[in-house]
Formats: sequence, structure tokens, C-alpha cells
Amino acid sequence: MRRSIGDGICIESSLVLEALRGDAGAGDLFRRWKASGKELVAPALLEYEVMAWAESQEEIRQVVANYHKLGIKLFQGRAVSERAGSLMPRLRWREAVYLAIAQVLACDIWTADSVFAERVGDFWSWVHVYHRDAIDL
Repeated sequence: MRRSIGDGICIESSLVLEALRGDAGAGDLFRRWKASGKELVAPALLEYEVMAWAESQEEIRQVVANYHKLGIKLFQGRAVSERAGSLMPRLRWREAVYLAIAQVLACDIWTADSVFAERVGDFWSWVHVYHRDAIDL
């Protein structure tokens, strides 16, 4: 089991979508983090990524209601933008922004996207991948 480097966790959108789609394991992770007092953080673009998944007004209402229950604090600002810019062109902008949040706040990144984890993991060793069958703690 790898140790966490801080009290915060940067949550990448694929893991949020797993939880919102009703994946029990992803939901359990969010409940454990909340119970242990972990601060869940993400770049401001997370909200747009999550909302883009919804395809109807009803899905949008459900996503909005459930997304906000997760308690993820959104970050943006000059320090994040400058750090993300320094990671270009080695990473795509989206990847660089998530990594910048984790680096600026000195926290782990959790994702359900193994490609994202592989690319970002080259720059930050505190990347954890959620899989439905097994969790990399």
C-alpha cells in the first residue's frame, strides 16, 4: 500500500463519473474519504467535464444533485495555470491542470482512467487508479 502525501485528494473526472453512474466501489471510496476528513479537490473544469456527460434535462438534474453531494472543492488561479503551463507540451492541457492542482496542493491524484494515470504518473508518483475489480491503495 502506497502512502498518501497529504490530507487532500485531487479527483479526476473519470472517478467522479464512476460514482455518479452508481458504481458501488467508487461510491465507497468517496464515503471513506469523507468519513476520514480528506479534502477532495479538483480543477474548476471538473464540473464542466461531469456536466458534459449528461444527455438529457433529467440526467443534468440528477448529476447536479449528486455531484454536489460529493463535496469536491474546485480550484483555479494563477499558481495552477502557471504550473500547468510549465508542464506543456509534455502533457495535454487537461492532464496538466489536474497535475498542477496536485502539485500546488501537495496531494494524491485518484482516477479511473488508466491512460491518464500512466501519462500523469510519469511526472507525479502519487497517482492511484480505481478499478471496479481492484483498488490500488
